[in-house]
Amino acid sequence: MEEHRTVDAALGIGNTLRQDFPLTGNVLQANLRRTEHDLATLAQSYAAEAPARIRYVKGAYKESVQVAFRSKKEVDRAYQRGIDRLMSAPGLRPMLGTHDPAMLDYGLVAADAAGRTTTAWEMQLLFGVRPDLQQRYAAAGQTVRVYLPFGRDWYPYFMRRLAERPANLAFFLRSLRSTRSRIARNSASVG
Repeated sequence: MEEHRTVDAALGIGNTLRQDFPLTGNVLQANLRRTEHDLATLAQSYAAEAPARIRYVKGAYKESVQVAFRSKKEVDRAYQRGIDRLMSAPGLRPMLGTHDPAMLDYGLVAADAAGRTTTAWEMQLLFGVRPDLQQRYAAAGQTVRVYLPFGRDWYPYFMRRLAERPANLAFFLRSLRSTRSRIARNSASVG
């Protein structure tokens, strides 16, 4: 779901695959102007007994102003509206893909207001970016999925995630340094 011209095809493929593989999900980007309509359509298409999994991200791809919100403020407002829609739709399983603690906290409030339990939605964060948030939310009982890109194109994907917000690189480097220190300490205590 990396650019606006593939949204219809990706949603169609997701809908088809869900018939035989109900855990198949789709990704929607808050920065695309069409996403609110897509969420409304999906919310009407699925029932609580078999919810559609929707990974909801802000969107990191350059799109024209005609198809996408461009400012951080616009994207954040769109992301919050989407969170509200996701949390209030029993036929959707929200999966918030962001490292923005303000948006994750907003998700907690919206989930509570919609009566969602911590297992009825999840937070998804990239391995190595903001492990402090991952641990904090998981310790509080929230479902947290940490994902790791793999396959032939994992590196370009990973670099785009780091580049979309320069602070992500600093978080990743601190996490890498911390992990290396833990490994060194554990190796010394074993040896």
